[in-house]
Amino acid sequence: MLQLPIKTRATYSWGGNKKTNELGFMEGDVIEILKVVNDSLYFGESQRTKLRGFFPAKYVACNVPNENQTSPSAPSTPVSANSSKNNSFNSLFTLKKKDKSSSSTLNTDILNSSFQEKNLSVVASPSSPKNSEQKQAKKFTSSYVQQLLDASTLSTETGSSSAFGHSDFSATSAGSYMRHKEREEYESKLQSMAHSTHTSIATRKALDEIIEKNEKRKQPKLLRDLLGSRNDTGPSFDDRIYLMSVEKMSQMELDEGLPYGYQSFPSKRFAEPISDMERTRTVSGHERAKRAKRILDEEPELILKPQETISHVNFEETDTSSRSCSYSLDSEGLEKVDHFMSQQEHNPFDTPQKFTIDTILRKFKTELEVSRAIYTYLTQSFKLIKRKDEKVSTKRMFGSEKISEIMHTCLCTPHQLAWLFYIMADTAGLEVEIVLGYLKHPFALNDVVTNSKKRLIINHSWISIKIDGAYRFIDVILGNPTNDFSVNYPEIWDNNMTWRFYFLARPFHLIHTHSPRYIDQQHIVPPIDVVAQLSLPPLYPSAIASGVSWYKYNTSMMHLRDYELYDFALEIPPDYLVHGKFKPYDSAFECVDSFVQVYQKNDVRIAHFQGIMSKGCPAGFVYVVGKNEYSKKWNLLLSIPCFHQGKWKPLEWMKRVPGLNGVDVYVKEPKINNLKCGEQLFDIKVHGKSDWIREVQQFYDGSLKLGLFPPNKQIIELNVTNNQFTGEINLNKAGYWRLGVLDVKFMRWKVIAEWSVA
Repeated sequence: MLQLPIKTRATYSWGGNKKTNELGFMEGDVIEILKVVNDSLYFGESQRTKLRGFFPAKYVACNVPNENQTSPSAPSTPVSANSSKNNSFNSLFTLKKKDKSSSSTLNTDILNSSFQEKNLSVVASPSSPKNSEQKQAKKFTSSYVQQLLDASTLSTETGSSSAFGHSDFSATSAGSYMRHKEREEYESKLQSMAHSTHTSIATRKALDEIIEKNEKRKQPKLLRDLLGSRNDTGPSFDDRIYLMSVEKMSQMELDEGLPYGYQSFPSKRFAEPISDMERTRTVSGHERAKRAKRILDEEPELILKPQETISHVNFEETDTSSRSCSYSLDSEGLEKVDHFMSQQEHNPFDTPQKFTIDTILRKFKTELEVSRAIYTYLTQSFKLIKRKDEKVSTKRMFGSEKISEIMHTCLCTPHQLAWLFYIMADTAGLEVEIVLGYLKHPFALNDVVTNSKKRLIINHSWISIKIDGAYRFIDVILGNPTNDFSVNYPEIWDNNMTWRFYFLARPFHLIHTHSPRYIDQQHIVPPIDVVAQLSLPPLYPSAIASGVSWYKYNTSMMHLRDYELYDFALEIPPDYLVHGKFKPYDSAFECVDSFVQVYQKNDVRIAHFQGIMSKGCPAGFVYVVGKNEYSKKWNLLLSIPCFHQGKWKPLEWMKRVPGLNGVDVYVKEPKINNLKCGEQLFDIKVHGKSDWIREVQQFYDGSLKLGLFPPNKQIIELNVTNNQFTGEINLNKAGYWRLGVLDVKFMRWKVIAEWSVA
């Protein structure tokens, strides 16, 4: 006999009728079942809206047996459930898949992964053994966010659940149940035809375009409303007609380009191991959709495109009633403040309050200057020391009895440094508060983000300040040059730039790395869902300051299976260089360079990253560094968790070297290094500054050309039309073939790529 109440999750949306006391909910909502009326009707409470009512049983994840009858699948031992509203999924019970081939026991921490099952029964069963490879891969999750997702998308601090990361087809009425079935049938037909041996290349390409277009429509309804999209989630009328035509032709065996008699033989293309050439080709829309579906089946709560949760509807919180300044917080020069504070000698016998009054307030009057003076003093005069299990609080400063010792030695813990800023700012009359939260470390794989109560673990503190009506953040810890990032990664962490960045950082700039305990401390309206924020790939100060942003990112492209490659793209500014590398979680594995190429689209420079992980490594990070073309130091831009399961195969990319300044050459094919003699398709895109294009065209009487150099050094001129060259080249000699661009200024060819032909 099952004890109620018990918590479950809505698999479909249900509109409900308030007049008849029905409970409406959205797909993915957590619902507490309070009473079982019969096999098809439950009574419960939505954990998101706190409303109660009746709802159909088939719209939630698990089937609860009626109290008046005995279910054959019910356990002989009663299973209790915790009815507390403050904790999500605290009750312990197991779920068993209806699959004769395997049996698994899941506890509440991984309950969410079972929501993809259509038929679930509450039973107790022993856990089945797993092989060592599965165990090794299982211990790695999607880093920062997975544990919080496993607990629940419900935010216990705010009482609001995530509107993102549920099924791609969220709706607001019971019609979502039928749309699910209709869409599944439609997608099944698309995918089967795209793989069919009776489908030509042209037809398969058209189907891939439909699938890719279909994927763009598959956003949660709430997210589509926020982004301003009103497109129908279903397939278009033209797509349906095209699908019916292809289906009819396949039934009639009217294959394009195949002679009669070949249609009935199955192709062996997909049974053979994939070649390196196919492996490195641009991922099609169908393949992206396939990988996205696979990872959602494995981790249903995963948010595939978290960067899209921030849109034009979000804005930074301000208080216009208290805004009185006539200057901009982002452009005001503060060199005089920095110079004055650098000249001040630290008095070890001063208290923070006395130094603020006697030195800072006597010299500076505006809120901006006073806050900058305090920030400069604390970051340049104090050194951070690590203390294990440091206690943090916003109500009192632990170790305050030693404040005289701190002032004398200039040594303090990170949280004590934040408290010193708060004490001095409060003395100066500034409106500040200490924010506790979670900081995303660049190479901390599988870091713990929640405690036993499913609350966010605090590993960092920073300052929120309202200055002249604007809410900004000051991270005096990361602004201090003795912080962990600066000490552990000095070759990719710019102290000068980060020092400027973390003073009065904008809420939108800090949201990628700093997750506050309370959602209203984001100072973003409307606030970003806590799960969505934790899912955001971290963008560090150099990325924000340089104008680097996401162009194309999908979490599923970082979960690799067998011979797959990771794949993502960034928008980068002009005259900017980027480099990527896979860093394993364990130093026993090797680091592997990413394959990076830059192209332009609609006057935007896009850096495309592809690559593999090291052999035998199940998890790690792909991190990106960048710099201006004339700078010497590479700075950390971002770091993304990456995972791999299954077979592994080495891959050797073609050799790429930096080209001319202002000229971007993107080799779409071939990307691999080792080629064979014979006809080879070359597909190359070229974009450059107008001055360079004009000089080359003048040299070639109006034509834009690239140079391909065989081993015998005889140039093969490639005519570029509409910024692209596509054509077959006869690789008739073994050796190294090189691609070059013309440097008209010095009348020479600059080699940018190289292949080995055998």
